[in-house]
Amino acid sequence: MGFGCYTAYNGSFFWSKTIEEEYKRRYPGAEILVQSNDLAFAIHALLMSSITLFQIVYYDGIRSVKLKKPILSAVILIFGICGIYPILIVVDSYRGKYDNDSMHTFNWLNYLYLLSYCKIFISLIKYIPQVILNYRRKSTVGWSIWNILLDLTGGVLSDLQLVLDCINLHDFRAITRNLAKFGLGWLSIIFDLIFLFQHYFLYNHRDNNDSSLDGDVTQGNQTEPLLPPAESDIADESMENASDQGEEESTFTAPQPEMIFV
Repeated sequence: MGFGCYTAYNGSFFWSKTIEEEYKRRYPGAEILVQSNDLAFAIHALLMSSITLFQIVYYDGIRSVKLKKPILSAVILIFGICGIYPILIVVDSYRGKYDNDSMHTFNWLNYLYLLSYCKIFISLIKYIPQVILNYRRKSTVGWSIWNILLDLTGGVLSDLQLVLDCINLHDFRAITRNLAKFGLGWLSIIFDLIFLFQHYFLYNHRDNNDSSLDGDVTQGNQTEPLLPPAESDIADESMENASDQGEEESTFTAPQPEMIFV
């Protein structure tokens, strides 16, 4: 949902002549700072997120996608905003025609900014559960830190590009006209620094052989796999335990993955 909103935002600013005209009427002489790399990032993120969601539904079934009430409420709210606002634009445009009023309260430019704020809100709430999970577990075992390092690098470079564009245009007000890019960059930086602090300082109780890139992650004397084993592996291990101990039946409980951050 977030990257769908962000793709619509960047795509409209990059391709739509109507949005470009509305932007120039509101900000005379201002340049649109949405560039091709911003659009490519949004489309790429939307595509990869869609593939990941499809895999979850395909392998685990639609029932595996269970939303808790706060998240479900946020989804319904965002869908409602995205669906109702265009209707208000159409109604307001007809009202303006009859009233000979060229200034509309509801317009497509405001709608795009609203979509960008939805993306910022979604990015905010998607980071928080992982911070809480790390705090409750007092550990980051089973969770790759490389994703965070790359995300931090992207956030820094994204905001740096925006600042350099403003310097080139001699207009730092452009930041307020593209708050989505600026806000998303800072959100990534702030939360990634929190994750780095948790991983390397606050909960750094791993031994020297620990590696967050391996399939099996060792903490102390315990081995915690990133993914639960396949059913065939469970059956094979149960049979081995039964033969070794002389038992006819053996039980095995697959460990659950401890990563919820995407």
